[in-house]
Amino acid sequence: MHEEAQRSRRYWKILATTLHKEGRYAEALRIYRQAILLNPDDADLCYNLGNLLRTIGQHEKAIGVYEHAYRLNPKDPDILVNLAPLYRSTQKRDKARECYGKILALDPENVTAHYFLAALDGSTPPRAPAAYVIELFDQYAATYDQHMNQVLKYKAPESLRNLLNSYGPARGRRYEACDLGCGTGRSMDAFQKLVTHVDGYDLSPVMLERAAERNIYRQLIAGDCMETLGAATESYDLFLAADLLPYIGEVDSLFTVIRQKAKSPAFLLFSTEFQESGNSPRLMISGRYQHSLAYIQSRLRTHGMHLRAFQVEPLRLQAQVPIAGGIYLVEV
Repeated sequence: MHEEAQRSRRYWKILATTLHKEGRYAEALRIYRQAILLNPDDADLCYNLGNLLRTIGQHEKAIGVYEHAYRLNPKDPDILVNLAPLYRSTQKRDKARECYGKILALDPENVTAHYFLAALDGSTPPRAPAAYVIELFDQYAATYDQHMNQVLKYKAPESLRNLLNSYGPARGRRYEACDLGCGTGRSMDAFQKLVTHVDGYDLSPVMLERAAERNIYRQLIAGDCMETLGAATESYDLFLAADLLPYIGEVDSLFTVIRQKAKSPAFLLFSTEFQESGNSPRLMISGRYQHSLAYIQSRLRTHGMHLRAFQVEPLRLQAQVPIAGGIYLVEV
């Protein structure tokens, strides 16, 4: 009888996990709940259910399930790593601080935990850690385009293209382009007709695999954009950074390497999360930086660049609320 019960528990657990991986979320949710009735003390099963609830946007329920999983297995850092962002997104700042502290107790070198503790405490590191960005976007790659288009209503590339068409050189010009932080290549949906060829640079290898499927890029280069662009032999007359600066605090390193690789004349298009005022970037608890027009203008002057056009407009949603973005056209 005991062996039969064990087989039944394994069956429900495997079925729930399989349905989850196949994207059959409603069925998976029903089976997970059935499996947990049979396996109430299975930390892995609770963790997987928490992952599903987070995926389908049931964040408060996910928090409760992750907390139960952590009580069952308090030495599993993966539970805490998934729980902490939910505390942040639901404005439970003290809980988030406590959670990141527990992560560091288990893994003192965890750069993501240090980064978000800085954000929660109002500090601003110079940039997001590469390890955090790679992990974030490697996990995000499979659903990135769908989520950006359907959930976040992301339109930065289209806004940047319109800015270039309105305030750039005469219509009809085509560019040798560099797509910095290219991700899956989503931006090229807006720019493909404006380029003769384009090279893509990104930290996330998995995102670059998705970009390659578009068959748009001449080459795709994995690594830190500033380092890989600096080492490149190519030069460009259009630099696009549609969603790069929210992961870069200080922009001097980026502007320096762009000047080095720019043809004459060349243009830089980029977006930021907009900050009304301030002379330095600000790290939000979302893990993204905001930049003010005053800060960007000061850095452009330092690097001998000319701001041709600037606008503020909503670029995407966050929790159904429009996020104001700054969009820039710069002559390098």
